[in-house]
Amino acid sequence: MNTITSLPRAALLATAWLGATLASVDAAAARVTYEVVRDRQEIVSVSQRLIGSFKFNLRGAQRFAATQTTLSTPADFDPFAQEWGRTAVSQMEYRWTNAAGLERTTVYHGMSGRVATAVFSPMNGSTAQYTIPEWRSYYGDRNPNVYAHVVMDEPTAIASVETHAPGDLPGIGRQFDAEMRGLRTLERDLLAQNLSGGGRLTVWASAEPCPVCRRAIEQFANAYDVDVSVYFLPPVGDPPIYERRIFQMTRNRLLRNFHLRVANERGKGVDAGCVR
Repeated sequence: MNTITSLPRAALLATAWLGATLASVDAAAARVTYEVVRDRQEIVSVSQRLIGSFKFNLRGAQRFAATQTTLSTPADFDPFAQEWGRTAVSQMEYRWTNAAGLERTTVYHGMSGRVATAVFSPMNGSTAQYTIPEWRSYYGDRNPNVYAHVVMDEPTAIASVETHAPGDLPGIGRQFDAEMRGLRTLERDLLAQNLSGGGRLTVWASAEPCPVCRRAIEQFANAYDVDVSVYFLPPVGDPPIYERRIFQMTRNRLLRNFHLRVANERGKGVDAGCVR
């Protein structure tokens, strides 16, 4: 006790700050749970959710590709299929209560990597490769289904999170990961008061969230009074092998036939095409 009181004032303040910081980190971490899904039926259920979110993003790409006259042969779509076949996918379901006391659910469909506009028509600048201009004309973004995307330089409670990991592209980092895109979109809705805080967020992911995304989820939970449960598929090759492959096999099939869906979109008009 005498040792503590004899510390210089600056040291005492630093000690108090560190204690408060650690308590805040512990509180945030306690509000977030992570679980790898290993039950066969649960793997199928989570895979179906992720397929739905991939389709949501693929539909936007389909709409955009239909406007590109340079995409005329099946081979023109190969680079897109290769790139989108490796992306991470997440679905975030936020349950909240509105001013009338009614429970509501909003679903955010996130995917990592470059957007379709960058793959089909490369743009100058690294950031542009991860955003899509005029995206509302391509995505059916209506509550309860929301296109997860990042808006640069907007207010955020998770901006202080270190968004880079070894091997990341300069200026990009992890801010365009599937989980980060979902968090930032939900945060935007909270700040705009489109929905209320204090709800419950469930996250389903195609892979285990990286340390950067984990820290962002924990900061988000603490900042907006939200409890979070994160479920993710086991690594490729882990048993049960067949169920684990459902997501990737379905995604490959959708990408393999993507040029036909684009052709159908062109033939029937932008509003008539459908990813099934």
